[in-house]
Amino acid sequence: MRKTMFLASVALLALSGCASGELPETMAAPTPKHLDAARIETPLDSFLPSQHDALTLHQAEARLINKCLSDLGYTKNPMPEPESAQQQHRHSEFIVFPLSQAEQHGYNPPESATPKGGTWDDRASTTQQELMEGKLRRYKGKGVPEGGCARVAADRITEGTNIPEKITGGGVVLDRRELASPTGLSEAHVEVLRLEAIFKTREDPRISRLTADWSSCMSKKGHQYRSPEDAANDDRWSGDKVSQLEKTTAVADMECKQQVNYLGVMVSVQSGYELEVMKQRKSELATLRSNAKAWSRNAAQVIAQPK
Repeated sequence: MRKTMFLASVALLALSGCASGELPETMAAPTPKHLDAARIETPLDSFLPSQHDALTLHQAEARLINKCLSDLGYTKNPMPEPESAQQQHRHSEFIVFPLSQAEQHGYNPPESATPKGGTWDDRASTTQQELMEGKLRRYKGKGVPEGGCARVAADRITEGTNIPEKITGGGVVLDRRELASPTGLSEAHVEVLRLEAIFKTREDPRISRLTADWSSCMSKKGHQYRSPEDAANDDRWSGDKVSQLEKTTAVADMECKQQVNYLGVMVSVQSGYELEVMKQRKSELATLRSNAKAWSRNAAQVIAQPK
C-alpha cells in the first residue's frame, strides 16, 4: 500500500485544529544529522510499551488465541508467536525519511517482505475468522466464548484493569476499547492524544515560518508547494508506479528539510505541546501507564506457563 507510513496522520490532520492562548515554551531545537522519524522520541513516547513489552504482549496474545481455538477443536493455521520485536514506524506526522529511501521509493515506504505463503490473516479460513470474532455460537458441539477467541485473549491480558469506554483527542473518538486487542491499546491511546499536539503544532507561527522557508527552498529547486503535506499528497503520485519526478521531488523535499532543520524545529515545538497534553491529561495517562504495566505482567505470566 502506497504512502502508508504517514498518510494516515496527514488525513487526520484534515480534521483541523487550532491553537489558542500563549505558545508553550520549547527546548532549543536539536539539529538531527539524519532524516529518520523512527529514531525520534517526543514526550508522549514514554507512555508507549518498550520493544520487550510489546513482544511479550504479542507472544501472549498468540498463545492465548491458539489455546482457545485448539480447545474448540480448531487446530489449523495457528497464530505464529513472534520471536523478535517488530520495528515500530512512529512519527509519520513529520513526513521525513532517509534520502536513500526518497531516491528509491519517492514518497512510498519500502515494501515489507511478505512471508512465503502469505500472512497469517491471508491464510485464515472463514471459520477461523468467525471463531476469532465470535460470529459462530457453536463449533463441533462446543459453545464459542462471547466475543470469540480474540476477546478471550484480550480479557486475560487486561485482567484486573479498567479499559476506558472512549478515548478522545484532536476531534477523534475511539470507542469500544474493551473489545480492542491489548497489543494495540497503548499505541492507539497515545496516538489519539498526540493529535492534540499535532494540530496545535501545525497552527503554531513558528511552524508557519519554518514551512515558508521550506517552500522557498523547494521553489528554488523547481518545485512549487506550500507545505510538505501538499508535496507528499500530490495527485501525480497516486499511481502504483513510482515516477522519476516523484523521486526527484521527494529528494528535494528531504534536502530542503535538512537545510531549514525542519525535523529539529518540528520536534521541539511539538514536544512543547505534548508536554501541555500530558499536564492536561495527567490522571488519564497515569491510568494508562498503570494499565500497561499490568498488561505486561499478565502477558509475562501467560508466557511463563508451559504450552
